[in-house]
Amino acid sequence: MNLRDYLYKAAWFSPVRILLSWIYGSIIFSRNLLYDLGIFSTIHIKTPVISIGNITVGGSGKTVLTQALIEYYISRKMTPAVLSRGYGRLSKGLLVVADKSGLKTSPQAGGDEPYMIAHNYPGVPVLVSEDRVAGARYLERHFEPDVILLDDGFQHRRMGRAFNILIIDSPDLAAEKLLPKGRLREPASSQKRADIVLFSKAGNRVETTFSLNLKQLPQVTDIDGNTLALDHTITDLGLFAGIGNHQHFIDGILHFTQALKAQLNFPDHVTYGKAEYTQIRQLNCSILVTTQKDMVKLDPDFCRENNIYYSTLKVDLPSSLLERLKQNFN
Repeated sequence: MNLRDYLYKAAWFSPVRILLSWIYGSIIFSRNLLYDLGIFSTIHIKTPVISIGNITVGGSGKTVLTQALIEYYISRKMTPAVLSRGYGRLSKGLLVVADKSGLKTSPQAGGDEPYMIAHNYPGVPVLVSEDRVAGARYLERHFEPDVILLDDGFQHRRMGRAFNILIIDSPDLAAEKLLPKGRLREPASSQKRADIVLFSKAGNRVETTFSLNLKQLPQVTDIDGNTLALDHTITDLGLFAGIGNHQHFIDGILHFTQALKAQLNFPDHVTYGKAEYTQIRQLNCSILVTTQKDMVKLDPDFCRENNIYYSTLKVDLPSSLLERLKQNFN
């Protein structure tokens, strides 16, 4: 257990977390108020910007939805571009992860999720920048996309957007607490800023046109593109990942096979080094499965030597979202 997890669970630290949560909430409230009053400026560009974000920490399906939107626009002969902060990357400032000719940097420099998106969709410009306005202007000037997809942009209010998508993955958002007491990045009332709210499977007890159902594919893929079915023929399976919500990943695999023998949970956006490689080897399973976000950061020879595969999530765009996209962004 790392220090963050220990402090989150330790009873003696609870009063400190409550105090920090109150301070954090006061800062977030003041910041949002200044934007609502127009004291802090929101900057728009000519190219439509679609923001995909959430209101809680942890994996909610933002990147999977971003990829589904890329496919949607490509299928309509349009040119999307992706803009992200590149959380967890080792670089700073504005960096082109991929241009129309292909990848331009490493997953360590560009960030695991932006790099994965660029790898999956060759020819789609992907850029990371702490300053999203500067990043959006760069994309508009150098690539002239039809639409910019702002990954994890709900809290970045300085960047104006034409459409604001919010994903909620909590079954009871009203019961959630602000960081660091709970998982909320800002008050639940902030969801009113969204143009559309989508509920991932964990955040909606009833199937609706606003449900965002993430689907684990029934096969996994190795570093060379070979696939393996997740079925009864697997008898010795190990899982490892450095993601925001490990349980979603584990449940998705267990839907197809019960052969899980060992698992290893790393922190989100983990950098894989000698210590992590040693822990993975110690799982001592004949087949290891991770996420593609993790796979892009692993040494290819290490993946081959240890029989490592990655899983893939897909999502069908909800009808409610499709209708809005067709009305406004075709």
